[in-house]
Parts: sequence; structure tokens; C-alpha cells
Amino acid sequence: MIKDIIEKYSALFIDAYGVLIDSSGLLPGARPFIDMLNSEKREYLIVTNDASRLPERICSQLESLG
Repeated sequence: MIKDIIEKYSALFIDAYGVLIDSSGLLPGARPFIDMLNSEKREYLIVTNDASRLPERICSQLESLG
């Protein structure tokens, strides 16, 4: 089902909080989703409106979660 949706777009914007992670950590399905995008060489950006942390800190948090 998700593959049918992403096939319609040349690039994706993915909200970090509530889609990939929440306050408890990585959400179920987030890692396989990103792995799929990477293996299919899909273009995507992870976005957030969290202004309380520097982008580098958010990036390192996401990287540490895989």
C-alpha cells in the first residue's frame, strides 16, 4: 500500500516526530520504511518543526536510532 503512494512522487518529505520517532524512540515500521526508500534510491528529506534542538542534534538522534 505505501509503495503505491510513494510511486506517485519523485521525492518525499517525511515528518520526523510522529512518523519516524516519538518521545519513546523509533516508531514501529520506521526503520523498514527508510531502508526501503534507501534500497530503491528514492529521494526524501526528513523534516521537523522542532526548534528546541539544533539540526545536528536531531540528525545524530535519528542516526543513532538507525
